[in-house]
Amino acid sequence: MKLYKLCTDADSGLVLRTDIEFFQTHFIGEPMENNWQPPPIRVSNKSKPIRDFVSWMLSAPVVSARAKACLEPCFGSHVQFLPLIEIKGKQLYAINVLNVIDCLDIGRSD
Repeated sequence: MKLYKLCTDADSGLVLRTDIEFFQTHFIGEPMENNWQPPPIRVSNKSKPIRDFVSWMLSAPVVSARAKACLEPCFGSHVQFLPLIEIKGKQLYAINVLNVIDCLDIGRSD
């Protein structure tokens, strides 16, 4: 079995920031495409390259249109790609995970 780790490098690429309160009511495993409104976003490192995976929040990864095209067939209906922001003519998408499984056994965890 292959395992992959999602990570971004905030030092060498574009960084997006949003108020943390936004994530208390969004990106909670529920569909949002019908009423999706991107939050206000602060952009850091604007002079840095725009990579295929952009630093934002781990609960809502941000990807380029190229990464979206590669990932969409793999993810199917388990996620939504929501248009987040366009920077330097490149559209970025937030990934809203819909298939959330509560698999942590808190009683048996340290």
